[in-house]
Amino acid sequence: MRESKPISWGTISGLSDRERQLGKFMFGDVDLRGLTLVDVTVNGELLPDIVHGEVRRFERRAS
Repeated sequence: MRESKPISWGTISGLSDRERQLGKFMFGDVDLRGLTLVDVTVNGELLPDIVHGEVRRFERRAS
């Protein structure tokens, strides 16, 4: 079975340059395929949810 290439902050699709910068600052150079990041705020900025290397943008409702 062939392993796929790691997904990093630089290669994941669906993020803005600022989101990439914040993610790399907070989590370093990790393989995003095995991570789930939900409701993560970095320096007051909310990152989109990332589940197994896939960006998931949902409309959040104010409580």
